[in-house]
Amino acid sequence: MTELPQWRRIRAYGVPERMIEECAAARAKGDWQAACVAGEIDLVPGPERLPEELLAGFAPDLVRWHLPRALGGHTTLATGIEYALAPDGPVGPDTVVLRLTAPASVLGSQRLRLGAVRMSDLGEPGVVRLAPWQWDARRAGELRAAVGGDQRRVPRFGPDGDRLPRAELGLRTDRPGQAERVLLDRGTPEAWDAAGIVVDGDFTDPYFGQAVGRLRRTAAAIDPLRLHLEVRRLAEQFGQPSWALWYDRSRALRIDVDGDAVQATAVEANWWEQSAPIRLLPRLHPALLRSPVDLDLVWNGLLTPFHLHPLVRSALFPTTGAAPVPSPASPGAGSLASPLSSPRGRAASHSSFSRFSRVEAARVRCGGRWHVVESRDGRLVLLAHDDAERRRERAMRAFGGTVTGCFAVEQAWTGNAGRLPRRLHAVRDDLWLRMVHGGSRVVFELLDAGMDPDLRDGRGRGLMHLLRSFDHERLLPRLLAAGADVDALDREGSTPLATGVALGWPLGLIKALVAAGANPGCRAYNYRDLTLLEAVEFQDQMRSEPRPAEALAVIDFLKGHVGSPATES
Repeated sequence: MTELPQWRRIRAYGVPERMIEECAAARAKGDWQAACVAGEIDLVPGPERLPEELLAGFAPDLVRWHLPRALGGHTTLATGIEYALAPDGPVGPDTVVLRLTAPASVLGSQRLRLGAVRMSDLGEPGVVRLAPWQWDARRAGELRAAVGGDQRRVPRFGPDGDRLPRAELGLRTDRPGQAERVLLDRGTPEAWDAAGIVVDGDFTDPYFGQAVGRLRRTAAAIDPLRLHLEVRRLAEQFGQPSWALWYDRSRALRIDVDGDAVQATAVEANWWEQSAPIRLLPRLHPALLRSPVDLDLVWNGLLTPFHLHPLVRSALFPTTGAAPVPSPASPGAGSLASPLSSPRGRAASHSSFSRFSRVEAARVRCGGRWHVVESRDGRLVLLAHDDAERRRERAMRAFGGTVTGCFAVEQAWTGNAGRLPRRLHAVRDDLWLRMVHGGSRVVFELLDAGMDPDLRDGRGRGLMHLLRSFDHERLLPRLLAAGADVDALDREGSTPLATGVALGWPLGLIKALVAAGANPGCRAYNYRDLTLLEAVEFQDQMRSEPRPAEALAVIDFLKGHVGSPATES
């Protein structure tokens, strides 16, 4: 349960309220393309025609809700995964399916890509197959059965949707009662056996050596009832009786289906054994088989049903009815209003500051006195200091002087050093989470509302460092016009250009940065004593494969501009 606070934040920001409402409105009109626009999904052209029947129910907001997350302190989507959205079986090599591609970075854009391919053209075996209830609004109600619910109730909750006390879990003989008993014994072979999965061996078998901890954690996180149901569904849909559930780079559980019987066998395959039979099996993703996180959050009191996606709430808690109208905040209330301040399903304002624009204040010790620093619409206001004092402090900072008090807080807000008071830290986090998950549209709304264009995140990165995550053709001129520093350093000492070269930004954006004055001779990303081109030369000595053509074009461009005036070529 240590991940639940993190999941609460994911549920607050990962699928913005406006995205849910606009996707629902587009679906109601039968306009799946508008739904993709609202859901931050790019359509990828290809040789196959997009299957209209699948797209008729495609819900970008719903699939984003259910996709695995990176975790580890991140609210963003798990990266480097291709998902298959397939029709009901049998699915063969020539069946046209939807391919959904996850973002490339946990720190970058959260846009997804959608295209159509034949099943045989997918990048097997790593592609992950999604269940219909995870992406098709017409099938969203099937989530109830997937989590072990029946017509009366879902596990850990009564027929009226109220939470059951822990002492009552597993006492009933219905299907949710069985799921509760499995939950109480989770992580043990006995729980898997009760779910109908025969475990060949023991989760504590010393054969696994140091990997036994990972196996235990995987077994504890997975809901074996959900696994039993899903792997049988997949076996029937895709005609594949054997699946691999990896919990380590070289170790997996082989899941075999024979009718209603399911068996799990621990298998080891060294990393160099790429042709090992287990590596050729289609894969199950552990995050899609875990104990249902939304039920965990509601049962533990971290969320209410009203904070869930409306389609998820309708499947799990159909008796909750309409979302209540939130009570208005008292005038002058200083607490930050997060997206969880209001239930989902109520009409959201089209302003990204609709639940943010209150003034947030913090007391700061400055010159022996307590001063108040306020955040107003994403910009700091130093109430105790006039413009002349601020100019004097900036000059002192430019000459290497030490800033303290209110000015140190301002430096932490717009620079790469210092710490923010807790309340202002929460404001900054809220702003960045809204931008990361809301995309370019939210960024420009916040800037229009007055947000400081020099705002930094916890790593000292500003919008310049994250240009590739947004509409950079519009954002870069906007930031330059506002006076943003094109060579600003983050906490690691990297400029936006160094970040862009390391992360594979397109040549056009690299050219635009250099044309704006970015220094091609800057220090390389993650290298303390090497310039960009020195780092490239160092890396090339260890590369076994040539760089992609786009990367080579960027390098050639930089070579022609080191030591010369920044001009467009």
